[in-house]
Amino acid sequence: MARAFSLLAMVAAVCSACSQTSALGGTLTASRVLASAQQAVDRAGSFRITVQGHNFVLPQWGGIDGGTVTVTHGGDVTAQLDRTGDGLYSMIFVNKQTFFERSTCSHWTRVPGGGATVLVPFLWSTADVLGSASPALIVSQTGTVVVVDTTIAALGPGTATITIARATSLPMKATWTSSDYSDNGSHLSWSFSDWGTTATVRPPGGSPSDNGPGGNPC
Repeated sequence: MARAFSLLAMVAAVCSACSQTSALGGTLTASRVLASAQQAVDRAGSFRITVQGHNFVLPQWGGIDGGTVTVTHGGDVTAQLDRTGDGLYSMIFVNKQTFFERSTCSHWTRVPGGGATVLVPFLWSTADVLGSASPALIVSQTGTVVVVDTTIAALGPGTATITIARATSLPMKATWTSSDYSDNGSHLSWSFSDWGTTATVRPPGGSPSDNGPGGNPC
């Protein structure tokens, strides 16, 4: 299937955050760990998330079960995500707009109004997601990782457990369980990789019409 965007070959580049000695030494506090992690994420700028879970609800979209999300420098996004009870979608977030193409379709559609918030939960390098997380508590630590329980506004009400590498201060894994079971008990697990890679995201050609996902998008 022809793709309406060009994602340049991703060049594995060691980001400055990945090559620096971590500040996570001595006596730690949860707030200090999260602040250091946010600084490392901001320095890296781009990363890839492998998503697993069930019915994690995105704004203007509905639930997702799994897939992959690549966040670029500047906060553009490409994603392949399974929509709960629906199917697989390719998604692009560029110029503050979200476009999508269902795997069974051959054309791109724009989320009504632009969909600026659809993929916001993944934009950890363009907002103070970790630095502002509260309350927070260190639940375990070893010579290689620190594990923090906290609440992250972008994920919604519930408990987020973040595993952070001491050597880089970068998140390795995040899990989240909803405390609001009205959305069928959402939960998720993210694995982070490809810190500091480079990619270019372009919007689809033409003038995609506005519509929501689901139904009969083709």
